[in-house]
Amino acid sequence: NCKLELHPEKTKIVNCDARTNKHAKYNKFDFLGFTFRRRRAINSRTNQVFTGFLPAVSDQKKNAIKQRIKAFNWQALLPKGLDNVARVINPYIRGIINYYSKFYPSELEDIWHVLDGRLVKWIMRKRKNYKGKKTKTYKLIEELKSSPRFGRLFAHWHLMQSKRH
Repeated sequence: NCKLELHPEKTKIVNCDARTNKHAKYNKFDFLGFTFRRRRAINSRTNQVFTGFLPAVSDQKKNAIKQRIKAFNWQALLPKGLDNVARVINPYIRGIINYYSKFYPSELEDIWHVLDGRLVKWIMRKRKNYKGKKTKTYKLIEELKSSPRFGRLFAHWHLMQSKRH
């Protein structure tokens, strides 16, 4: 009646049943940056573990975010302090957190590791006493995360702290 056509490559029937179906051709799908598939979940009333068909940030989107973090102009921030770096980066981090952490925030962990790795490289370039000392610099990052003064400096640090407690 409406003269609409379905795109044959983009339209598929997906098995959304939480139980395994070996005969289904498709068991997941991507929509708006999320991948919907079977995932482990916990019933909040009974604390029982079950398998549900739930969303989390898609692998394609995670890779795009990591590439954007790596492509960011870190060199331009070398003359600035860590608080200024946080001021520049935090709006982007908060956007990621607000959109993607509603479902399965643990799927963002590898993004935070990439971001912390870039911060480590930035510190190693900025401070001579950390140059070439990656382990020492990662320890500094961990100390900053747990300190009352700097623990909320980067938005993802606060997210990771609240998850631990």
